[in-house]
Amino acid sequence: MKTILLFSLLILGHLVHGQMGELRGTVKDGSGEVLPFVKVLVYKGNTNESELAAGMTTDFDGNFRIVPLQPGNYDIVITDYSFEMDTLRLSAVEIKVDHITNLGEIEMKMLVHHELDRIPIIPHPTREIEVDPFGRAIKIDPEDIRRP
Repeated sequence: MKTILLFSLLILGHLVHGQMGELRGTVKDGSGEVLPFVKVLVYKGNTNESELAAGMTTDFDGNFRIVPLQPGNYDIVITDYSFEMDTLRLSAVEIKVDHITNLGEIEMKMLVHHELDRIPIIPHPTREIEVDPFGRAIKIDPEDIRRP
């Protein structure tokens, strides 16, 4: 009896897993360098009206592997934690049963930073805050953080 139950569970597990797909890819920057720790989010349907189906971060080599995913169309959102890269959106990526959907090398673009000629400083009557040589506050009183 135990053998039949164990065999049934193994077959059921294989059937359920056999109805899933897989998503893979490698995230790189414009110069071809891999991007580790980039967030990859998978949304069922479109990102405006759907729920998050899966997500992960890329490994040290910029690779990701998301499994199992039910068959269907997904929107993929790829964003960098450091905010140096622009968010990338891939729409209607199809996941098929027992199939590896490999997105290959995905190139993320750097955000363009504009240099300011000057930074406006608005005078504000505050008390001086003691700072250490690294610019960190040594002692902060409630008066120091109270908004005007």
